Amino acid sequence: MRQRAMIAMGLMGEPALIIADEPTTALDVTVQEQVLRMLKRAQREQDAALLLISHDLSVISAMCDRVLVMYAGRIVEVIDVAGLTAGPAHPYTRGLLATLPDMHTDRTRPLATIPGRPPHPANLPPGCSFAARCPFATQVCLEVDPPLAPSPAGGSVACHHPQQGPVTVTQEQQEMHV
Repeated sequence: MRQRAMIAMGLMGEPALIIADEPTTALDVTVQEQVLRMLKRAQREQDAALLLISHDLSVISAMCDRVLVMYAGRIVEVIDVAGLTAGPAHPYTRGLLATLPDMHTDRTRPLATIPGRPPHPANLPPGCSFAARCPFATQVCLEVDPPLAPSPAGGSVACHHPQQGPVTVTQEQQEMHV
């Protein structure tokens, strides 16, 4: 209830920019839907921009037009929502999508995960911060931080070995060593 009250208070001033940082965390799906509907209505009625910060890619896909994926404090992919579902280029984005269960997920297998742990923000490694967890990493990844550049999937990606095509859970699970 406090979470909803705080969101409502933030919207009372008719902001031009709505920044919602994990607005649906720990909410049941019914309340989550109400909060998202309220944010969408406020965005439309106030002609406001909405910056939604979330780990929930299903919420992102439903609410946003464009997605910026961050890893270790850095943007690693910029992609529109259609590109996100068609197949992102960055291995981290693909790994995140592979972890989402759906109605066709094989219940006899463990859910997909991305192995390893993110680096400590105060002690980032040289090169790509995702390299230690990436199944496509090569020596250049360990030495050179990739710049954000045009992606084969559209948008931009910071990766020496961008991927193409739709994310298939079995493919991504094998690549992520799940």
